Amino acid sequence: MQDGLKVSERGVFSAIFGSMIQSGRALIFVIGGFAVTVLPWQWVFFIPSMIVAVMSFITYLNVKNTPESAGLGYLDTMDATSGDTEKIDFKYVFKKVISNPVAITIAIAEFCTGFVRHGFEQWFPRYMQEYQKLALDSPVFQKGALGVVLAGIAGAFIAGYMSDWVFQSRRTPVAFIGYMLIISSLLVVWFANDITFVIVAFITNSLAISMVHSMLSGTASMDFGGQRAAATATGMFDGMQYLGGAAVGIGVGWILDNFGWGYWSPSMIGFAGIGAILMLVLWNAKPKGNSSH
Repeated sequence: MQDGLKVSERGVFSAIFGSMIQSGRALIFVIGGFAVTVLPWQWVFFIPSMIVAVMSFITYLNVKNTPESAGLGYLDTMDATSGDTEKIDFKYVFKKVISNPVAITIAIAEFCTGFVRHGFEQWFPRYMQEYQKLALDSPVFQKGALGVVLAGIAGAFIAGYMSDWVFQSRRTPVAFIGYMLIISSLLVVWFANDITFVIVAFITNSLAISMVHSMLSGTASMDFGGQRAAATATGMFDGMQYLGGAAVGIGVGWILDNFGWGYWSPSMIGFAGIGAILMLVLWNAKPKGNSSH
């Protein structure tokens, strides 16, 4: 996508692609439920695999690497590598991405996003069971869980359109808003006694996490990696997000064992706060390619 869209268009299109990822999560509620009732349980894994295989083949046949290869002519995307003619090697991507202060800051923020995202998604069902005493097959939980997934779809759309239309294709202000929504929703989870408020906070949190993640790993990686180094930027940002997720397995488990569920929400608030501060530092950051000078 970084080859065929200008920086000013990427937020909206990232909203579309980001929402499709979240839509897949919603679809598995339907497909998975159907599969386990009429087929052996292993088909819950086989069906998505077959869908991915079909889509991979369709993508191979129809998707081109650049506008030129699709017969559309050259497009100046006006991103971080626009106008560059250097050889793309390790030295080049190190200079453009790995050692870039903006990219490093985004990567650190994505570690924080990963801790919050996986700390929430992996543990909120157990929180409902153990702390709220709510069965996972209860209508309240089922509707809340579906709301969490649908909010992820909405979050991607909101972030993309807000980025391009309100903030002139800057990604970090939208991510900052997302982090602040995360902090607010987790504060509600921390202090609320009513299960309704908790579920609304969970849905808001899912929307906010999707806003942040779609802006940073999805869109900022294209902007600051550019046509020539977007893959490296994506790997760096998304990799840090999953490192944050890996820290959840040990960190949140240790917190719950030693301090209980009362400290689950605060542990994520701290990481969201760090992410918000980093986005303030990068508030006006936009890519600058050689062709724009």
